[in-house]
Amino acid sequence: MGNVTRIPLNETGNGTNIVRQTPQVIDRVPSFRPGQTLTAVAIQLGFALALIVAALTINIMMAIVLNKKFMGIPYMMLKNIVAVDIATALLNGPFFALGVILDSMGIIIKSYCNVQGFFHASLSAVFLNTVTLIAVSRCLAVLKPQLYHKIFVNKITMHILLLAVWSSSSLLCVPPLNTKGWGKYDRFEATCWMAWIPENDDYIAYNSLLTILTLGTAVVSCSFGLYFLYSIRKVGSVTPAQTATAPPPYPGTANMSVPEKTSQKKVRLNTDVFIIASTQFAVYIVLWVPLTVMNSIYLKDWRDIEFRVITFFLFVFMGRTIINPILCLVVSADIRREFAKTIFRCRCKRDNETSEQEL
Repeated sequence: MGNVTRIPLNETGNGTNIVRQTPQVIDRVPSFRPGQTLTAVAIQLGFALALIVAALTINIMMAIVLNKKFMGIPYMMLKNIVAVDIATALLNGPFFALGVILDSMGIIIKSYCNVQGFFHASLSAVFLNTVTLIAVSRCLAVLKPQLYHKIFVNKITMHILLLAVWSSSSLLCVPPLNTKGWGKYDRFEATCWMAWIPENDDYIAYNSLLTILTLGTAVVSCSFGLYFLYSIRKVGSVTPAQTATAPPPYPGTANMSVPEKTSQKKVRLNTDVFIIASTQFAVYIVLWVPLTVMNSIYLKDWRDIEFRVITFFLFVFMGRTIINPILCLVVSADIRREFAKTIFRCRCKRDNETSEQEL
């Protein structure tokens, strides 16, 4: 529990004229949380280490599988989500662990808090904007197939789009770094997060704007993508690439005949990536709600809460880095099959040599 120092103020004067004031009480709450036991600190550090190791292990394995076997354009966006999860484990996890140590020693470093909060917010924004990009590509494939084939079949264009996603997401999260600007990264035990404080209009305005631009656009784009996906399935199984007026799969190939099997495969790959991203986004929302609620409740004074609440806070933030690659395996049979072949090939290398050469 935090110690509160109460200082009564009664009267002031210059000897002859004494001005009596109404007694006041000023609460001075310490800037860090004292009195944590070594067991509590050890549990937090151990839990953070377990999350980091688990997230790095499964995401690195997923990155190896995707880079080795899945070279299509839609999978570039899925690889970007894997990169975000790896960066989250490498940056946010160690920051939290160091914050636990500093917090137990009563050390507060404002610049450290700002950097930690920036990584928290920017990596979340990159994930949301990548999901939006995947959903937009799916919508364009249905509504504007010609525009889709001009943008989402060129690797150079995709690299530019992904670079724009990272750059714009980072810029959106810069204002709180300026202490006199919009927003603020405030302390919540050993971590720092955006301050949802209703009494401060600037904080609420910035947080609301950032939420609309990232989470809001992802919700709208995914909703449209799911609508078009299931509405087309109800109409029939004929895709735009099979009609006479559909554009060629690659620019400059108008006079080339594309096998029907190849066209169907490209549509299926785009659909698989969109479904994976949508399920990952659904998990993000499920975890984001308690994260934001806890943040708004405890951020003003987190010193009297138990360390178990902080541990749960860390889980709802970093949990998606472990769940996302698992969802790739659950949703996509192709990824699941290649994951088993690539990761466990040392056990059944002879049995898989022939099938790998065919791929």
